[in-house]
Amino acid sequence: MASVSLVSPESMSGRAGTVQVAYTTGLRLATEIANLMHTFMENGIDVYVISASMEEVVEVFSSNPKYGYNLPKENVFGMRLKKKDGIIQAEYKDNWPITAREGKVEVIEQTISKARGGYGPIFVAGDSSTDYEMLTIKSLKLGLIINRLKTGDIGKLANTAAERMGKNNPKYVLQGRNENTGLWIPTEYTIKLGSNEEKLLANP
Repeated sequence: MASVSLVSPESMSGRAGTVQVAYTTGLRLATEIANLMHTFMENGIDVYVISASMEEVVEVFSSNPKYGYNLPKENVFGMRLKKKDGIIQAEYKDNWPITAREGKVEVIEQTISKARGGYGPIFVAGDSSTDYEMLTIKSLKLGLIINRLKTGDIGKLANTAAERMGKNNPKYVLQGRNENTGLWIPTEYTIKLGSNEEKLLANP
């Protein structure tokens, strides 16, 4: 975590004069998901990360013990760029899926399931519509939706989860968070940044 300050140049000052803003940047650790990963692994269930971010970046965060997730590097998949003489190029690698939407399922089917006798995931966690296809894969038994109060495809699954709250054997469950702190909270409801109100679903 680091504090960043931005100051407008004096040469471009308007009626308000020079404007300055400060904010904190960095990655927020989710200890709850780390604990869930460890529980799965301790019970013989393999855990994988499939991200629409650059694979090398996600790999460091997922596998470096100091961050708490401790996944094997070979269990992390993401966007892959071409390399020339060890230098990353601004071009996607040939014959590798774009790891969003259908591309995440492609990675599961062609890389993970194929190496595991055709078995697909029984649990999937996601927070955006780019996870929709992965969250609706046939083998799924339970989907965890990090509640970002989104519409679109992920919003449809959030609605399904909300309808099953308090009932037995839900297919999807919601996990709320407080966006003011970046922390998960023990409820399906989410508190949006700048608000104290808990909300279950996005506005229609």
